[in-house]
Amino acid sequence: MSGLGKYKGHDRRNLIIKSFPSDKDVAALGEIQALRLMGDLVDFGKDSERKPIIIMKRQDGSLLEELKAYKTANDEQKRKIRKETLKLACSKAASEAVHKGVWHKWLIQAQTPSDNHWGNILITDVESGSVKSVKLIDYGGDFNNYLVYGEGRDLEHESSFDGYCHLVWDWD
Repeated sequence: MSGLGKYKGHDRRNLIIKSFPSDKDVAALGEIQALRLMGDLVDFGKDSERKPIIIMKRQDGSLLEELKAYKTANDEQKRKIRKETLKLACSKAASEAVHKGVWHKWLIQAQTPSDNHWGNILITDVESGSVKSVKLIDYGGDFNNYLVYGEGRDLEHESSFDGYCHLVWDWD
């Protein structure tokens, strides 16, 4: 969002508008629900052309290929950094599934890997060339990407989600 000031109590510089083609209402709805569960949704509606739009909080972090440690690494070091990033991303996806009820599309689109890419993982902390924390972004998709559970979310479920992530996304 351009301009100074606030929108619904948020500094406009810290917001992003995402628009969808007019035939993607279902994708927008799935992302709206996931962003609401994650606490990142600010607003939603339609633009002047009746296309769905979402206003969400901007997320901090860097893409893997933007990191100095990754850019300057040799092939073996890059492989190590990718593996540690994937491990953190799987753990984050599992935690979000269990504790927030959001099953991140990055984790579940095993059959359509075109949207599973490093651009959906933001690196939020690096220490001595090692990735220490990540943030997953982009919750949209033409399906329901949120979970409805009753009681009993626990670490057993989290380890199942984490294990599935590693099984499907062992990229190296």
